[in-house]
Amino acid sequence: MNLTIPNKFNRSKSKGARNKTPAGLSWFKEDASETIARSYELVSLLQENGYPIEIIRTERVGYIVYEDNQQVVAEPFSDTPV
Repeated sequence: MNLTIPNKFNRSKSKGARNKTPAGLSWFKEDASETIARSYELVSLLQENGYPIEIIRTERVGYIVYEDNQQVVAEPFSDTPV
């Protein structure tokens, strides 16, 4: 509710691109500390209920296709952890 929903998840501009599985990954920006703190509350709840969670960090997110103050969506480079 408090994060903007990105309008695209890949770099393609073709008409059929919207119907394909999105290639982009969503990342929190390092300075989005309040949003990250809230997400850890969600992580805790999910783990308590048996959902495995893996936290991934990188400085090379990929080709950025969407960005706002708290997050980026990027098509990953081949060496970006996924």
